[in-house]
Amino acid sequence: REVVFALAELASIALHRGDAETAEERCQEALAIARDLGDPRATSGALSILAEVARTKGEHERALAVSEEAVGLRRALGDPLLIVDSTYHTGVTAFGAGDLDRAGREFEASLSLARELGDSLYAGGALCMLGTVALLKDDLPLALDRLHASLAIYAELGDRRSTAECLCALGGYAAAVDQPEQAARLWGAADLLRGDSPL
Repeated sequence: REVVFALAELASIALHRGDAETAEERCQEALAIARDLGDPRATSGALSILAEVARTKGEHERALAVSEEAVGLRRALGDPLLIVDSTYHTGVTAFGAGDLDRAGREFEASLSLARELGDSLYAGGALCMLGTVALLKDDLPLALDRLHASLAIYAELGDRRSTAECLCALGGYAAAVDQPEQAARLWGAADLLRGDSPL
């Protein structure tokens, strides 16, 4: 199991360095070992990273299938933190594929579970994504409500990168309501906050 988790971490590092092919190789190694072990926790961990790799490569259907398998394994394990993680990332995958309805359902489920667990990080992430989904669906009051709720959580956590993501979405809201100067200020603030971290 530890080898699987180490390979999955190496895959994640490779992905964040922009090397999707190495990330794919490490994920496939991790997944093969986890399946040989018959270890659902290790398998779900490898699948979660593999879904991120597939998303990065633009393979949205594969990413969604892999995400769904990971969620199924984690639900069977009954670990609520693993479930909220997989549900959130299934939402991200659906969002990347352009399925806003599915993404919204996954983020709502993730938010509900995160609130039950008292997990601010996933609650903030789900709210930010729900705000972004609402913005793209032109439900501007809901977008503003969700984004402000997310921003409050990120401010409390002191999470600069996530605050930057939320400010980007709020910039989109400002642009949508014909406030270009406010949008520019928000996007500039987000750029300063994120530093070298990509959005």
